[in-house]
Amino acid sequence: MNVQRPSIRAPAGRLRIISLWRSLANSGARVYGWTVKVDAATGSECMTIDVAGCDEQSLANLATVLGGTPTEATVTACSLLTLDGGVEQE
Repeated sequence: MNVQRPSIRAPAGRLRIISLWRSLANSGARVYGWTVKVDAATGSECMTIDVAGCDEQSLANLATVLGGTPTEATVTACSLLTLDGGVEQE
């Protein structure tokens, strides 16, 4: 199974989770896992999402959508490949 893992980073207090989830729902993304972390030392927040069955073009479109949400965020994408058919959690 092909799994994409976009990470959305923003300054503390600027990661708009509800807007991000709305964007994910509107894009039809199949989300299988996520994490949200706050780094007090750098003053940043990060949301990482595992999206299954998403090709490179779909990931690029998703990154554009997520980057366009009302937040001061940057989106970084990463591709994963799981051989057992499951999505691994961190």
